[in-house]
Amino acid sequence: LKLEAEGYNAAYDGAEHTATITTELPEGTTVEYKVGNGEWTTEVPSVKDVDSIEVEIRATNANYTIEGTKVTLTVIQKEVTVTGNNGSKVYGEKDPELTAKVEGNLNNDEIVYTVSREAGDNVKKYAVIPAGAENQGNYHVTYVNGTFEITPASLKLEAEGYNAAYDGAEHT
Repeated sequence: LKLEAEGYNAAYDGAEHTATITTELPEGTTVEYKVGNGEWTTEVPSVKDVDSIEVEIRATNANYTIEGTKVTLTVIQKEVTVTGNNGSKVYGEKDPELTAKVEGNLNNDEIVYTVSREAGDNVKKYAVIPAGAENQGNYHVTYVNGTFEITPASLKLEAEGYNAAYDGAEHT
C-alpha cells in the first residue's frame, strides 16, 4: 500500500491542525509520526500557532508493505486591520480621545497599537494615524488612517453704535 495524507496550509484560526491520512488502512495497522529529527511516535503532531513543520508518516502492518509519506503543516499569520476612527472638533476646543477599530483578530486576542493625529490646529482635515508592529505573533497587522476634521468655531461679533445729538466730534 502507498500511504497518502494531506497536510495543512492556511492562516491562523485558533484551532489545532494535524495531518490527515487519506488512505484507507487495513485493520491492525499502526501509524507513526516523526517531526524533523525527532523520535517516531503514535501521537499525531499538530500546529496551532504560526509555524511550519514537516511530518514524516509511516504505517506498519504484518500483512502489508506500506510506503510512507511526508506532509507539511503550516499556519501563516492571519490578516488584521487597525483603522483609525474618524473624529472632529471645533476650532479652539481640546482634542477628543483618538481611537481605532481592530478587525480580524480572534478571541479578543490583543493587538498592540497607538493612535495619534497629524499635527496642526487650523481648520482643515488631518489624518488619524494608528501605528504599531506589523507582525504580532499569529497576526500580520495593516494600519489604515482615519480622518480628523477641525471645523470653524462660531464667533458672535457685537458692536455698539452711536446715538446722540450732534456735537461736532467724529464717532465710530
